Amino acid sequence: MVAPPPVTRMGMGRLWPRVVATCLVVFVLLTLYISDRYQLRHNLFSLRKDNFQRDLDHIDDILEVSYARSPAAPHRDKFVGSKPLFPPCENGIPPGIPAWGPNPHLGPFNFSNKSKNPCWYQRNSDEELQFLCVPYGFLAGISKSGTSDLFFRISKHPDFINIKKEFHWFDRERYYYNSTFFQYANSFQGLAEQIENDLQTSGKSQKITMDGSPSYFYDSYEWLRFSGNEGCSEPRVILPSHIYHLNPRVKIILIFRHPVQRLYSRFLFDWGRNKSCQTYLTPEKFHEDVVDGLEKFLTCFKSQSLRYCVYDKTLRDSVNMVEPLDHAKMTWVLAQQPKNKGVHTVSAGPMLPETRKILETFYKPFIQRFASMVGDDKFLWKDNVYI
Repeated sequence: MVAPPPVTRMGMGRLWPRVVATCLVVFVLLTLYISDRYQLRHNLFSLRKDNFQRDLDHIDDILEVSYARSPAAPHRDKFVGSKPLFPPCENGIPPGIPAWGPNPHLGPFNFSNKSKNPCWYQRNSDEELQFLCVPYGFLAGISKSGTSDLFFRISKHPDFINIKKEFHWFDRERYYYNSTFFQYANSFQGLAEQIENDLQTSGKSQKITMDGSPSYFYDSYEWLRFSGNEGCSEPRVILPSHIYHLNPRVKIILIFRHPVQRLYSRFLFDWGRNKSCQTYLTPEKFHEDVVDGLEKFLTCFKSQSLRYCVYDKTLRDSVNMVEPLDHAKMTWVLAQQPKNKGVHTVSAGPMLPETRKILETFYKPFIQRFASMVGDDKFLWKDNVYI
């Protein structure tokens, strides 16, 4: 075998033009490929943006059709003892959905007519007679609308027994931590002891307490396990239905805030409370999250009922409760410093104008519907000043 001739400096010199030419061809092809990929992504992004804007411009029509899809819309709550609040849906219980079993929190309970707060006697597992209480009222929402401050001021009334603000039994504890209804009722044992003492000494009691879990307003994501929703494609019964069934005389307080402001406040709160995540505390990140979330909701509204979409877990990534205070005491309560006031707006800055415009368009039909429902144009927030 004849050995190949050695590569001389002259031979290597002749190869360089070919190497350079080949590299130039590869560079040009790679540039064209990247350019095409960029153009494709740009076109897809532009198409996505156009589709989103078109859906947003036609949100009234989309919502009208979505409302009409709801099979639960014509139904009203029907409570019969501890039986399901509605007859089961025709489809039966879907596979893989755990049965909730007995619903002791649905009662009925023989509440004492001498106590303003709902309390009753019941035998425990040891057959001992126990005096139990549940809250007289629920500050059920809405989060980041001043619920902590309102709860704090209500708690200053001398008849109010403050156990703690948030219990989250109806929306979380009973599902995720296997907390029983009687464990929830025992959380108010301090109140029960004071009320029972009042009944024994004076024959009546004006003391009350409240559960101030602001997520009760919206967190019905476990609706498939609620009595009355068996086999349903969307919830007919939601969490406040169970609270009302527990005590039909219950006082449920809702405090509202313009939804655009509230949403930005929630964003700042969620990202701001974790120091390691504060790099995300920007108006740009909020805008990105808003567009992504609204795109998903609008897509859902076009194929499903609004009620279905709102309670889809995959998409979520008149009150006179106590005797009125005199003018001097009420003035003192109102003079207290605000509680749980947001602190991140200054560091993050205001939301972007384009984000605000998108949210205003999205929320407008909901705001109009709500103001019409409660018969109060104040909830149109026409004089609202944005953060």
